[in-house]
Amino acid sequence: MRRRHAAPPPRSLTTQVVGPSARIERAFLIQCIALPAEGRVALTQIDIDEDLTVPAYRRAAVLLRDATVEEAPQAPGDDEELGRVLAELHVRARQATPSRAALEAERLRLQVERLERAINVSKHAGSGDLSQLVARREQLRAEVERKVEETLAQSRGVE
Repeated sequence: MRRRHAAPPPRSLTTQVVGPSARIERAFLIQCIALPAEGRVALTQIDIDEDLTVPAYRRAAVLLRDATVEEAPQAPGDDEELGRVLAELHVRARQATPSRAALEAERLRLQVERLERAINVSKHAGSGDLSQLVARREQLRAEVERKVEETLAQSRGVE
């Protein structure tokens, strides 16, 4: 007699998507939820299709960007994955320390990741001079470090 095993419970997007880009995208969206008004502005400053690589995070970003201040965005009933992602992001946002500097650091990290992808594509294609892309990436990394320091100073109560 064969023994039947119960199907494993569905994994959250977090356990399915563990790459650095996905973690950065998730951190950005968490800060957008933690600071809704500022988050909507930050979402208008990115190219959702280019800066976010996880399809469910793209859909979440559109909902968050288009929501009014008074409403919590809800996933359409036929998009269970998006519903789970939004629920997870909201839980994590409640645990996060909202910070404008942290939000800006995460937005800048999205740009760094986008440049990393562009650099990799250019390397593999053997196309041209990468120096401008690399220089811009290093500039953005320095800006991220400044925002991280600002966030840490704020959390210690230092201005």
